[in-house]
Amino acid sequence: MSHLIIRRLSADHQPVFGLCLLPAFLMWITMGDYQVMLTSVVAFALAMSMMLFEPRRLSAHLSLLALLIPVGYYIIGIAVAMPAIYHIGRLYHKFNSRIYFCLVALSAVAILSACAIVSSHLVHYPLYQLFIGIAYYAVPGQYSLLYYLSLIVVPVWLMLSPVLSRMLSSQFAGIKSEIASVILLSIGLAGGLQLSFSNPFYDDMEYEMLERAQNWDAIIHKATLHEPDTRMAQLAFNLAMYKSGGSSAQELSAFMLNSHSMVNNQVSTLMSDIFFQMGFTNISQRYAFESLMLTSNYNESGRLYKRLAETNLVNGDYRVSEKYLLILQKSLFYRGWADKTLQLIRNPKLIEQHPIYGPMRKSLSKEDRLLV
Repeated sequence: MSHLIIRRLSADHQPVFGLCLLPAFLMWITMGDYQVMLTSVVAFALAMSMMLFEPRRLSAHLSLLALLIPVGYYIIGIAVAMPAIYHIGRLYHKFNSRIYFCLVALSAVAILSACAIVSSHLVHYPLYQLFIGIAYYAVPGQYSLLYYLSLIVVPVWLMLSPVLSRMLSSQFAGIKSEIASVILLSIGLAGGLQLSFSNPFYDDMEYEMLERAQNWDAIIHKATLHEPDTRMAQLAFNLAMYKSGGSSAQELSAFMLNSHSMVNNQVSTLMSDIFFQMGFTNISQRYAFESLMLTSNYNESGRLYKRLAETNLVNGDYRVSEKYLLILQKSLFYRGWADKTLQLIRNPKLIEQHPIYGPMRKSLSKEDRLLV
């Protein structure tokens, strides 16, 4: 879309199309923040599409702007500020009086603010959330500063693209200007990605992925290269040592009992996995449920529903397990597993023969004892 916009703005000369990469690069860097939701990227793409059409007549352009802000806000939220900035900037040269232009700009800000204020009386969200966007960020009330800077930088960049194209063309002839623009933007991209994806969370994600794949040797090898310094990494490493025979069940239990306090839902999810593999279905169920409740944006998790279905199945609470399985039947990735597991509920004798659930059921404690 930025390619089409730049080509339209540079109708009187050959544009440098390498400049159209900036919006995509900015979104790539922004997504390095793992709390940024895909909703914000979709809103950004739709906002870009709202800049594709630009009437030539002043009255038509003003009408488009007046209609664009409320309709766009209803569809994509505060990201509509990006096409609004673009169209206001494009109106600058259509006014003979700068006073009229300033009135139009202030009117656009007033309309956007009014949209948020009116929406606060219609939906159950606080006013500040309506100004920063709903479901743009995983943690309600927080936001990515880079994302909102992108909403300002991109329209300004697109409007300046004809000037930038002329500057590059004057310094580099022909294809060299394209290569120079790509190289310059790629250098900025490399630096931005290095900063954006340096969060320790990505290291935890790798540990969690290896734990789910039960690749214990890879976990141990990774830990030897860099000592685990987060709770999640330490949990994965201790489980890998236990599974590979490097530590006893008593040592793992002692570590787990000293690690039961909640940090976040990722840590508690991993603790649920570890306790399940140790055979402690009740505490595994507790951590799975608490992890579900700790999810900051209240989204549901198929992985945690699966764990709750498994723990209730092993404990013999078939109706509770069936409740979760029927929910998973409506999902995309867990439908097949839910169909197979429902057969176990309808024929409980098959549970005893199951390679995972059978041994776990036989090893269930027959007496009450305090674990944590």
